[in-house]
Amino acid sequence: MNKTTIYFFIDESGDKGYSNSRPFHEIGVIAGFLINDWDVPILQEKIESGLSKLNLDPIKKLHMSGLDKTQQAKVIDLIKELFKKFDLKFFYSVIYTSSYASFVGLSPEQQKESMHSQLLQNILITALSLCTRIIEKFNTDVKLQIVSDNIDSGVLKKMKKDFSRIVNFLNGTRNRTYITKTEYIESEITNLSHDPRPKNGKFEVDIRVENSAITFISDVLSYTTFQHLIKFMQDNPTMDLNTSKASSGHPLEEFLMLQFTPDLEEMNLIGKIFGPGRKN
Repeated sequence: MNKTTIYFFIDESGDKGYSNSRPFHEIGVIAGFLINDWDVPILQEKIESGLSKLNLDPIKKLHMSGLDKTQQAKVIDLIKELFKKFDLKFFYSVIYTSSYASFVGLSPEQQKESMHSQLLQNILITALSLCTRIIEKFNTDVKLQIVSDNIDSGVLKKMKKDFSRIVNFLNGTRNRTYITKTEYIESEITNLSHDPRPKNGKFEVDIRVENSAITFISDVLSYTTFQHLIKFMQDNPTMDLNTSKASSGHPLEEFLMLQFTPDLEEMNLIGKIFGPGRKN
């Protein structure tokens, strides 16, 4: 079986802590884009060259939040140019912090849950759904290589454990829940009315941490999305944030995909679970 490698560059902005930690913002956002492995070195070269022309050192760790307004505008123009050249799109997932805490539960016995990991799981489901089309069309296995900037080692370990359950489901593999070091319960989902699992190949998913000019691109995506949604929330405090209405006017809107349009908002399960006003 052939194997195709797709890179998934991601970054988060806003809240990302544990379910029992004090929130600093009202929401957490994760944004990312998919790119073929053979395009990665070319994109790396182009973004480094573009940043250098803006008098920004591509070798240093850059943050959109650390740039002034003029620099930010020029960086956004650079990202637009590169996304057009490489025909790239991005998408995001967003969680209301209070709704996440309500979803998880805050009893003393409740194990701490990572909002950062939940954000990754939500956006990963979208990424894998897109990659399923590649498997079905080309009869190939797909390795999805997630790339992010700095992630705490404990959170990274939890992320791998959490997303492995999604990958196992899509690969038709049973998940194991360990009761002790040697005892476990196996589970699987069957009899789905609509089965999203690929028929012609399998998934492999890995995540690694790096600081590069390309991870700065995902930093720009998450930062601009977070800032845009925070502004939207001021006038629309009770509306879901993963909709076309919420993302309207985003500085990179032309490259944004997979937002719920008004006619599809009833299908917005993530919005219902992690949107505003959730109460157990």
